[in-house]
Amino acid sequence: MNSYIESSVTGTEYIRARLVEIHNQSGVAPHVAFIEEKITNLGDQTYHRDVGTLRVDYNPSAVIELVNPDTYEPLGMQMTHEQLMLGLFSVYIAAAQMRDGPVAVDPVPEVPLEEVPETPVVEGE
Repeated sequence: MNSYIESSVTGTEYIRARLVEIHNQSGVAPHVAFIEEKITNLGDQTYHRDVGTLRVDYNPSAVIELVNPDTYEPLGMQMTHEQLMLGLFSVYIAAAQMRDGPVAVDPVPEVPLEEVPETPVVEGE
């Protein structure tokens, strides 16, 4: 069967992170999941399709080279995963305190060293 109203089109296609999920479950090492989509522009139509997930596990000492988001050129600056997490935590706390008002945090009580009981040593272990 022949094609009906066939035409040639030109377009572009690229992949981007559509959604960034930060997983910070208690007792589990944090990770970031980048949900990727492929965007295809054909003529005057745009199509979006999820194509996968890129997962990055948290490593406090891992270094991130910062790049210009428009050109992908290195900016000559770096940050660690730990600095990124501290920044995100600070954004969260600032937003939560704007919503809830300042929250008093109970300091961790200091226990004088002489009051800390010694761990008994058992022979044969």
